[in-house]
Amino acid sequence: MEDFICSSSGSINQHRCKRVYFVLFVRLALIAISMLYLFVVKESRMCSYANYTLLAIVLPYSFAGILHAMKSKCGKNKELRVFFYIDAVWVTVLCLLTGGYNSDIYLMYFIILFCMGVFGKPYHAIVTGLFSIVLYSFTIIFGDKVAYREYGGLFFRCIFIFATSFIVYEIRKLIIKYEELHKIEFKLARTDKLTGLANRRYYEQKLIEEAQYSKISGMPINILIFDIDNFKRFNDTYGHMWGDKLLELFADIIKTNIRKSDIPIRYGGEEFLILIRDLDRKTARSVAERIRRQLEKECKYLVNSSDLDCTVTVSCGVSQYPTDSDNIREAIEFADMALYVAKRSGKNTVVCYEEIKQ
Repeated sequence: MEDFICSSSGSINQHRCKRVYFVLFVRLALIAISMLYLFVVKESRMCSYANYTLLAIVLPYSFAGILHAMKSKCGKNKELRVFFYIDAVWVTVLCLLTGGYNSDIYLMYFIILFCMGVFGKPYHAIVTGLFSIVLYSFTIIFGDKVAYREYGGLFFRCIFIFATSFIVYEIRKLIIKYEELHKIEFKLARTDKLTGLANRRYYEQKLIEEAQYSKISGMPINILIFDIDNFKRFNDTYGHMWGDKLLELFADIIKTNIRKSDIPIRYGGEEFLILIRDLDRKTARSVAERIRRQLEKECKYLVNSSDLDCTVTVSCGVSQYPTDSDNIREAIEFADMALYVAKRSGKNTVVCYEEIKQ
């Protein structure tokens, strides 16, 4: 039941777009710094047409990758991580072209490590650090032919890169830990502890959103209000522990008979409300009937008793927004009126508002 509390797909896509824009900014910064370094630093080895051709290939490729990520639903974590591995290769090539061991371009590895820590899992920072160390070391040793006396400096640079990746790893683990705690707190604040359904606090927030959805999409919102019959008598006969088990049973029945897009809410003590999108009234009523029949069947096995006076059933009232009312709160009142009629007419039944309105 975590699905009805999760963020909408629109907000997820918006978050992805922000990440891609951030990656675009980082890549532009890397390119700008490297261009400035190539044409300003005296030790730069950018003097052949082959190197200029390399730049002419790298720049369009970099922008093409970002455009692809933005087009494919604003990019996924895996795509963004691939960009940073490519950037690590690019930084290594720049180090070789701008002085080798004496080039300060290697400092851009640290930017890549921090970005990988943001977009990947904690261990991705360690993997990226080791990848950068191996790439940088082999390039400097075999490409630049560094002197033996400079091996010590190269070793300490590699240690510094690994230490940074480990720090990013630890920071990322802490961030994930606090994110998980926040999600738990978020869920508890909007979930009924006993049944696991949404509570009234979440209901008040979601009601407005569902009304807006209906207006934009032109599709109805069906409102089902259930009230467990004879619940007080059941509690008095079997005790509150079994009363809680009955509520949990009914909540489980609701969960198994609705879609992920539907919103089940514990509306009161033994009252439950379900908001169902995009279904006609007949189909919504059949959902209510299915839930009613399943409780009638399963509650017989909840306790071992032959006390027929304590048979537990459920009554339901159904209304539809905006068909019955263009005010969603009034539509809920109409569902409550239909529930009242179901109770008065013998209980254990489903009544739609359109059946009782004059």
